[in-house]
Amino acid sequence: MLTINPIENNQVDHIRDLKWQKRILVINTGDRIETQKLTSFYSEELKDRDFVVIQLNGHEAFFEDTRMSKRFTKSLLKKLKNYDEGDYFILLGKDGGVKNSFTQGTEMRTIFDQVDRMPMRMNEMRRKIDRD
Repeated sequence: MLTINPIENNQVDHIRDLKWQKRILVINTGDRIETQKLTSFYSEELKDRDFVVIQLNGHEAFFEDTRMSKRFTKSLLKKLKNYDEGDYFILLGKDGGVKNSFTQGTEMRTIFDQVDRMPMRMNEMRRKIDRD
């Protein structure tokens, strides 16, 4: 099945535009190269779990190398207002809610395991098995 990423097609101007479509992993860092390495290395796992990775650098948000709109960034920062700047990864579910935050040393497997235990993800995996 061909899926179109709404961010790549400039259809996202607010965090709610991703609700029920994508999980969001926010990486709170100014290091774009590190973010690119991470997303490249785990590309299949991220795709399988319907993730969009957003890099947050201060008051700017990026998808890949594209700066997100001010409106999108403002909506994201509002969602994350109660989280510490020291949180390196912040996980948002498809329902738009913040699920957890993680420190910089956290293994991606830990994040994937948490997602895989979520009821919506478990349903997705069951449907995938039924199709195959």
